[in-house]
Amino acid sequence: MKWLEGEFNTNTPWDKLVTSLVTATGTVEANPATLYTLSNRSVDKLTDSVGQHFMGIQLMCAQCHNHPFTAWKQSEYWGMAAFFSKTVADKPKNTNKGGDNTQIGVHEGAGKSKVKDFFPESAKTVPAKFFGGAEPKIADKDPARPVLAAWLTSKDNPYFAKAMVNRTWAQLFGLGFVNPVDDMHEANPASHPDLLAGLSQSFADGGFDLKNLYRVICNSRTYQRSSKPLDGNDADPHRFARMAVKVLTPEQLFDSLAAVNGNSAGDRGKGDKGGAGPKGQDNSTRGRFVAFFLAGAEEASTTEYEAGIPQALKLMNSRQAVNPAAVKALAGSATKPAEVLEKLYLSTLARRPTKDEVVRLSGYVGKATNAADAYGDILWAILNSSEFTMCK
Repeated sequence: MKWLEGEFNTNTPWDKLVTSLVTATGTVEANPATLYTLSNRSVDKLTDSVGQHFMGIQLMCAQCHNHPFTAWKQSEYWGMAAFFSKTVADKPKNTNKGGDNTQIGVHEGAGKSKVKDFFPESAKTVPAKFFGGAEPKIADKDPARPVLAAWLTSKDNPYFAKAMVNRTWAQLFGLGFVNPVDDMHEANPASHPDLLAGLSQSFADGGFDLKNLYRVICNSRTYQRSSKPLDGNDADPHRFARMAVKVLTPEQLFDSLAAVNGNSAGDRGKGDKGGAGPKGQDNSTRGRFVAFFLAGAEEASTTEYEAGIPQALKLMNSRQAVNPAAVKALAGSATKPAEVLEKLYLSTLARRPTKDEVVRLSGYVGKATNAADAYGDILWAILNSSEFTMCK
């Protein structure tokens, strides 16, 4: 999504970005942030999504009954849901019949939404109430979502900063202080509570600066540790005594292959019209690639290589991994085998080949009838290697 990409690239503060998503009104064309609400077109989906993504907690268990493992009550769930009760999200039109989905949008009415299926059967009518907090006064004619967003993104919110810090740490290390990252509660304590609290306070005090959060973590000795196991640090990964070996997600793998082959990550294959497939699935080349490598899972594990034989065979025979023209582009003006190999390795594995690799692969090129084909074989082997699909 270009709008979201732009927000991250310009480093829009996290609280401002979340506020844009939660309070968005207007058409998709005028305000792409409305897609957040349009993709969660019921009061329970909006409540669950806000809880998981912006508070790091799974509220859905309290939708139908009091949470069995925490002190969260069903009334608290519907108190949060009440902030979305006046939200009206237009239903997408059938694009196959010429419908223009850029003109659908979101607005907030003066009363309870009457959109069909917006409220589930389990819905309870209670006043809007901050989760674990106060009950604000909201006039019937006034929008409720901005009131929620102001509380949600506050420096004093006990969930907001911690949720993003924990999620960021998990992305960089493969494991968060709390796992799963969206299940933070007293019965699931953080592995390093003081560090989580300190980073969260710094993140909030610094204006929810995402790039600075990444900078702080990546400059730490913890992040810069080797993944090589040593005596005494090969035990519990939650101690972060060494860096975990992480697997590229399907999205990262596709984009990495596209970068090597000289294509932008969003490029579609010839004749690929993209758009939504069955049940709203992304039917672009990238979308189908991601779906195939997820193999039915909702999301990929960052620390477990779960791809099987079908995924390996697809990669071996995919045009994403076989593009002879890429060799010429990567090699540039290099002509000597050692120079070409160095450029191939730096462009794909971010390291230079070892002396043994140079000797062995130079010998392979020397025996080949066509050097270009030999380099293509080498690039293909690199792109199908475990080193390319993993981060150390």
